[in-house]
Amino acid sequence: MYNQIILKSGAELKSEIKERNKLYALRETRRDFDAIKVLATERMIGGADESKDVAPNENAKKHGIPVARLYEIGAELEPKGFGTGFLVAPNVLITNNHVFQTLADAFNCAANFLYERKEGSSIIQEGISYRLRPDIFFYTYVDLDFSLVYVEEIPIYGNRYLKTLDMLSLIETKGKIKLNSPINIIQYPKGSVKKYTTEDNLVTNIDDASGIIYYTTDTAVGSSGSPCFNKYWEVAALHYTGIPKTNSSGKWLAKNGEVWNPKTMGEEDVDWIANAGKSISKIVEHLRKGGFKINEKKYVEKILKNSFDPLKNVTEINQNPIHGLNNNSNMNTINMNFNANTNVYINNNNLSNDQNKLVDDIQIKNDDALLEKKERFDEDYDNREGYNEEFLNGFKVPLPTVSKEREHELYKNIESSVPYIVPYHHFSLVMNKTRRMLMWAASNVNYDPKFRDNRERADFGNGAWRLDKRIPAIYQIQAAEFYDPATLVDKGHIVRRDDNCWAELKNNETNSLGIEYANADTFHWTNCTPQHEAFNRDTAQYAGIGLWGVLENAIKEQLELPDNDSENSNKDYCQKACVLAGPILNENDPEYCDIQYPLRFWKVFAIKSKSAGNLVFGFILSQEDKIEKTGLEKEGIPRFDRKVKALQVSLKTIEDESGVIFDQSLHDVDVFLNIANVELKNNLENMKRINKI
Repeated sequence: MYNQIILKSGAELKSEIKERNKLYALRETRRDFDAIKVLATERMIGGADESKDVAPNENAKKHGIPVARLYEIGAELEPKGFGTGFLVAPNVLITNNHVFQTLADAFNCAANFLYERKEGSSIIQEGISYRLRPDIFFYTYVDLDFSLVYVEEIPIYGNRYLKTLDMLSLIETKGKIKLNSPINIIQYPKGSVKKYTTEDNLVTNIDDASGIIYYTTDTAVGSSGSPCFNKYWEVAALHYTGIPKTNSSGKWLAKNGEVWNPKTMGEEDVDWIANAGKSISKIVEHLRKGGFKINEKKYVEKILKNSFDPLKNVTEINQNPIHGLNNNSNMNTINMNFNANTNVYINNNNLSNDQNKLVDDIQIKNDDALLEKKERFDEDYDNREGYNEEFLNGFKVPLPTVSKEREHELYKNIESSVPYIVPYHHFSLVMNKTRRMLMWAASNVNYDPKFRDNRERADFGNGAWRLDKRIPAIYQIQAAEFYDPATLVDKGHIVRRDDNCWAELKNNETNSLGIEYANADTFHWTNCTPQHEAFNRDTAQYAGIGLWGVLENAIKEQLELPDNDSENSNKDYCQKACVLAGPILNENDPEYCDIQYPLRFWKVFAIKSKSAGNLVFGFILSQEDKIEKTGLEKEGIPRFDRKVKALQVSLKTIEDESGVIFDQSLHDVDVFLNIANVELKNNLENMKRINKI
């Protein structure tokens, strides 16, 4: 799974470092006054980047214009970014090979420039999008993990030509960056708004032979293909991967020190100790070797024409003396120790032990784990069967309804006066058109391993939400309206993605495509509600705190018990459940970006137990305390009290609070009501006993 770096001998590496540092020093002496002045301004800012989605200075803002997020085009699709790229020549964009591995991968995709937060506001500017045309030009090279693709000049919408966005030069010279120097990244992490990452961003190692630069600058999924700049905003590397901390067995570690478990932890829980980019010098060197097809050559020549070094013939290091330098230069002193096994330790007091360790025994993540995948949607909406009331053998669980007082809020068929029940794979829902989100959802959950496969969440895609064309778009809240500005808010599934990742067997074999379709169906805006991340997630960061996630995982653990009568399965639920859920939409709910968002949610689990019969559990869960503590926008690392628990309530309570009505048959087996009746009976017996005494 890992590729171990093969280090050169001490003498070879020492020679490479010496030459690169000389090149760096030579370029420094040839900076003009204006460049030095810009650097001084940046130093005055002191690297402060309190709002990372706003450029720290005008120079950063200028160099961010040619940087785009990449997304799949579709009328019903949210333009969800799955990678980053930037213009390097007229109509030519560069990104990673693992973003676009083949020409076909880039079809029906677009480059979205200027998708960013408006300065001093929560408004997200949607920017300008241009269609990618790999049929005109596409070139990819696996070893350096880069792909080049043609971008149309005229935008999909808007009136700004591509050429007005400028481009970033790919300078071949190696002396653009050195160890322990800052490296800035402009990126679209997680497919969201543009970010300028200019803090905690030191270069920790440079491998000239493989063309890899290691740094501490923060990135995330979706950052692949981002430009990495030196302090003068010259592109030094193409970001492509992250480096996890590992134990002695090579297993990834989480931030809490435990072995990272992809089933229960997210990418944000990994203890990343560095990131890595492919050297621009190495990429240009490869392009200069030639050997391109006729239709490729003219576009490669455009890149090379734009790759000149503005600091004059600095590559001729052997012919040109280093003018203007003396023994008191500002170059940092680097101490290198070499041992008999050719392990190299580059010591610098500013680097942590973990970062120093990168130089001698770092392990790089397998590229396969980093692919920017996209959900695969079933485009045939007529084949959705929706929720099955008879899913639990011998226990019918009817769809809920809505009180007469609230029926007017629901979206209804044009031809009918009844609410429109929207069917999906394994679930159905009804939309509240007044609040632009669902009123309730009902889903069939199956954790029998026969109907599942071993793929993890990241294997299905990076969360590309889409509009449901069966519901008018005006009744569906989308990312730019609420979720992108509210940086502490998740796009919360009501029907859980993992619950829905199953499919009936096909020809007695696992139906992988059906599982992908079921997964993707949960990524419709109709199934989405705003949930504070500390309420929605049950991850290492919010262990025991993410109330919604804690409840979902507790039920999942019960449903995953093996289908047998062993001691470990004394309550056999046949690994199946019917789940009814939704937000509690009150007229006095708070607003953000002119949209009301719910503070509380309800969930009902119906389970068939062999030992206890039909069981129904109802819960109301609140995220109000999370929002009170941190608001909806991220300003720092949130801290939360640990005393959070799910509150079990009766179905009648849920009805009173939400306006959603359940069938009487479910009330009859409400576990909470039965518990209350038992307690009441016991209290009455105790009262009688006390009176007799």
